Amino acid sequence: MSNYIREQHRLLLKHHQFKKRYEFLLITCSVVILTWVILRIYFPDGVMDHPILAASIFFPSLAVCLIVSRKDDQKHFHAPLRNLENIIADLNS
Repeated sequence: MSNYIREQHRLLLKHHQFKKRYEFLLITCSVVILTWVILRIYFPDGVMDHPILAASIFFPSLAVCLIVSRKDDQKHFHAPLRNLENIIADLNS
């Protein structure tokens, strides 16, 4: 039983590590595209002519998305991982 729970913990941890890397890449690319689209629509000169505006859109958007992703991770990964660790500790004692 203990080995099964350890394996579940290991798999969940590996999935969480993959998800963090994947989401960081995906969120960054999405925010870059969002920033580019906003500037192309409202400022036809584009990003190169408005770098401060681009940065003022990009960095807050990236921060908010990463904060939301972290909160989601805490709910769906950190708590279940802690629960599995507690179960493993109980089985070992």
